[in-house]
Amino acid sequence: MLVKESIVPRESKEAFLVWLEETVAASDEEWEWIVGTLVNDEDSTDEELFTYFAENGVPDETIQELLAHREGFLEHGLDIRI
Repeated sequence: MLVKESIVPRESKEAFLVWLEETVAASDEEWEWIVGTLVNDEDSTDEELFTYFAENGVPDETIQELLAHREGFLEHGLDIRI
């Protein structure tokens, strides 16, 4: 059985942090609560997080992009500066 990690290359910490910095700079979202949620919530499913963010006004396209980088938030949370 293949697991996700074996078929999807992991994003480097540097690439993740650059992506996040560019994403934050290009948006008017309130990033502190969004990033805090993604860094600290390892138990919710992507679907649950999608619903949570959507109910709190985050655009669907932004949520999809954030969830595509969810592993980076969990792995590099201590390195994130907003």
